[in-house]
Amino acid sequence: MVRMRVLELQFYPLVLGLRSIEIYGEGIKPALERGKGFDGSSVLLAPVEKSDLLLRPDKHTLYQYPWDPEVAGVICDIYTFGGEEYELSPRYILKKTLREAEERGYRMLGSVEIEFFVLSREREFLDRAGYFTPHPSDRGFQLRREVAKALEEIGISVDYGHHEVAFSQHELTLRVDEALEMADKTVKARFVLKNIAEKMGLFVDLMPKPFIGINGSGQHIHLSLSDVKTGRNLFAGDGTSLSKLALNFIGGIIHHMKALSAIVAPTVNSYKRLVPHHEAPTSLSWDYINRTTAIRVPGATSKRSVRVEFRVPDNTSNPYLTFAAILASGLHGIDEGMDPGEPLNDNAWRIDEKLDSLPSTLGEALDELERDSYLKRKLGERAVSKYVELKRREWRDYLKSNEWDVNVVTDWEVEKYSGYI
Repeated sequence: MVRMRVLELQFYPLVLGLRSIEIYGEGIKPALERGKGFDGSSVLLAPVEKSDLLLRPDKHTLYQYPWDPEVAGVICDIYTFGGEEYELSPRYILKKTLREAEERGYRMLGSVEIEFFVLSREREFLDRAGYFTPHPSDRGFQLRREVAKALEEIGISVDYGHHEVAFSQHELTLRVDEALEMADKTVKARFVLKNIAEKMGLFVDLMPKPFIGINGSGQHIHLSLSDVKTGRNLFAGDGTSLSKLALNFIGGIIHHMKALSAIVAPTVNSYKRLVPHHEAPTSLSWDYINRTTAIRVPGATSKRSVRVEFRVPDNTSNPYLTFAAILASGLHGIDEGMDPGEPLNDNAWRIDEKLDSLPSTLGEALDELERDSYLKRKLGERAVSKYVELKRREWRDYLKSNEWDVNVVTDWEVEKYSGYI
């Protein structure tokens, strides 16, 4: 039983990242039961003349803050006062997409790798360690352990953590769960990570590319489809090979990947990460156990562990929109029997000029999303139009004071994205 003096109603609008409203004392019970009205225009979800929306808590997501037992959070759905889920709500868009998949017998499972930099409060590196370096050279190990412990306390299992390739860079990987639960857990994990770092006198930066010349941080997503009735992994073919359904799913992601980029890599800074030779994809490619491609098929030890890894997403992506857009793309591939082509079987960075490339800027990615009539229809015409409008505004704001240079991280980007949750 969660006991609290303060309840934070947490929600994700289309852009901006996590938002919350605090409820105190006697207001907590009615807020949990009936919800809480809020100004949708303040988070760019509704026009100011029709701005009243309703946050309705999903009690299944209620959790006590490990660092403050008197405060709890709960993830909310967004409703109109007419009693309908709001069509621009990213969580609604994911639930709608998952229902469509379930009606056809599919359940989506996912696991998320969260990569991040652990810095001093002055944004300086804590160490000069590298991949898999142990402590004491790895100066972020204590934060990883504290975060993993805190997440376990609120029902989020962490499979593993380690120092990443770049200085002061780390990874925590969440244990696989159904897609909606994994999106909720991703939101909570980012929030817990940021807060515990703050309590320890540290700063966690989730930006895709906070530093030029070293690797950026991705949020790789491992995913598969299972049979609704039997739980059987539908991505597993003979032995631990991929099924035809899995190959068609990959084909759908590749078909929509340029448009998908605007959702899974949704910031100006995202496209400074997606450059060769820094552990990030640059092309529309797939392969087995190949970390240079956009889609990687990891080695599997059993049918249950057969999956694909999508390496384009980063931590500035909206978890709900990301899962919804990936699923919609993959289902399109299944419906149309889309062939992903032969696996690359080469270093994608070495032959980059021979491959079809990902968009090179946020502006290019938004152009691709506007042209993708299928994704717009499946995610919701109005929601995608609003998303593109807001993201174009972001791109224009950047260009007002900066020229595009993939080799420079500007003060504008640091100010806008380093605090992102």
